[in-house]
Amino acid sequence: MKLNSITYLGGFYKPPDAKVENFLVKLDIILEKFDNLFCCGDFNINLFSGDNKVKKYIDTTEANGFRFLNSRSLDMFTRHDQLHGTKSCIDHIFTDIFQKYKFNIAVENILQVDHHAVMLNVSHLNKQSHKVASKYITFTFTDHDKIINSKILTKAPTESFNTLIDFIKNEIQKNTSTKSYKERFRKSFMNVNIYNFMKIRDNYLKLLTKYPNIQWITDTFKEYRNLVNKLIRQEKKKKNDEFFLNNLSDPKKTWKKINSLLTNTNMMKMENCVKLKIDDIVVDNRFQIADEFNKHFVMVAKNIKDIIASKIINSTSFQSLDDYEIKHQFDFPLSDENEILNVISNLKSSNARDIFELSNNTGRRRLEYFTENSLDIKLYDQKIERVENYKYLGLFIDESLSFIKHIENIKSKILPMAYAIKRIRPLISEKISLQLYFANIHSHLTFMNPLWSVATNLALNTLFIIQKKCLRFIKMKTRLSPSHELFSENILPLPALNNYQLILLAFKLKNQLLKNNIKLNYVGDIHSYGTRRFENFHIKKYDTRYGFADFFRRGLLKYNEIPDNLKRLKTLGVFKNRLKELTFDQYEHENDFA
Repeated sequence: MKLNSITYLGGFYKPPDAKVENFLVKLDIILEKFDNLFCCGDFNINLFSGDNKVKKYIDTTEANGFRFLNSRSLDMFTRHDQLHGTKSCIDHIFTDIFQKYKFNIAVENILQVDHHAVMLNVSHLNKQSHKVASKYITFTFTDHDKIINSKILTKAPTESFNTLIDFIKNEIQKNTSTKSYKERFRKSFMNVNIYNFMKIRDNYLKLLTKYPNIQWITDTFKEYRNLVNKLIRQEKKKKNDEFFLNNLSDPKKTWKKINSLLTNTNMMKMENCVKLKIDDIVVDNRFQIADEFNKHFVMVAKNIKDIIASKIINSTSFQSLDDYEIKHQFDFPLSDENEILNVISNLKSSNARDIFELSNNTGRRRLEYFTENSLDIKLYDQKIERVENYKYLGLFIDESLSFIKHIENIKSKILPMAYAIKRIRPLISEKISLQLYFANIHSHLTFMNPLWSVATNLALNTLFIIQKKCLRFIKMKTRLSPSHELFSENILPLPALNNYQLILLAFKLKNQLLKNNIKLNYVGDIHSYGTRRFENFHIKKYDTRYGFADFFRRGLLKYNEIPDNLKRLKTLGVFKNRLKELTFDQYEHENDFA
């Protein structure tokens, strides 16, 4: 039925005994032929059921760009069999113009029969609503056989090469046809090419079910099945790459997409795992599997007793087990408030300060730990609180300047992304994986790196291990693969990255690329005579651990060690490239990759 100039209404009825496969073939032809179509009727296919026939029915409609308007809620049933007490949804409504209208559907038993009435209210969306533009795919086809059979090329002019080329172009253009098709796929990765191969695959599947013993049908079906799976994986990876590429600067959208990909992979793994084999019987119902596990663990003690009694020793010695009963239930009483306070009071130290003795090569020393009452500092009559660590401009500064807290904070930020890359790596390309690495992991490793890179090698090694793991995930290497395959001048290992950041900071200070009030002294300013190190920085000597660990001092020391040709460079970009090559070559030469 034609509702207006562009909208159609189709009524369907499938008898209960009709084969679903034959019906889907005819339905596919109709849905492919018409646009702007409302389909409704008694299909005798229960949407509440989850068998393969229902899935094929849903896939056929959605592959043609249609969407069901029926609710999948159990209380929206359309048929109630009072004889057997079953409820089903076999009367359906679906359409391909759901972008333009707003739908309200209701199911009421106004006819007093087993089938309920399904009522649909259709209204236009508001003018302010966003309208999805239709996508069209253009195909061009050149009939080469027609050109060859007409022998038109024998009449081509031979006056000049250009006239020959123009003649050939005109003939190809005459025999080339162009057609545009509306893209009607709900899934973003679907296209006409995949859809055509899926139809060929499904046709060979029908032949395979009809002739299961013919080898060439089996081989051809597997070939097209693998081809469809390969094309779908490629298109999904392409769509994921486009999304991450456009939203790398938006962490919220990036993590939302990552979570959706992880959820899909988890669901796929769960579907493959929910099967249990019991006495050569495969059980795939989750509730039945849970019952079987409960029965097994509840009866395990009795089964072990029976096995021991029957096979190992005389069963009479175990007779007393039958008479034993558990008379008391296991009880875990809650702790009251007084008991908790007593435990806390016992943990308090009785002294105002705890004294620990340390030993070193020079003899015995004492390290005193002062409580908050031992140090009283006031500013404008306001007492300054003593804390173990403080966050300032994104950097956690602790009282011993070990930067352990800051490194733990970096770990908490880069570990989720590292294992997210591991899970979604098969769904995205290596290029996008590296961009996620630089945006979410490398950025944390370089943020204020000259300050916290003074931490102990033990603390820094934890970050280095995470970095190597993440790069193995990106390059899809095994856990025992050598590390030298992971790094390059653009991806420096963490120890080389620390040296690179220190030298880069000294270069920026020397060439006034950073605003600072630091006065730099050179060897030439200290000594009046010329030396080979005349242009090097003059560095003060420190006897304390904190002075030795000063990032400014360490950066100047590293800068003095680089070759003179690098020191003479003034352009930041060129200096960065040369410095990356130098630090990577030095690390590769001095260290064995683990």
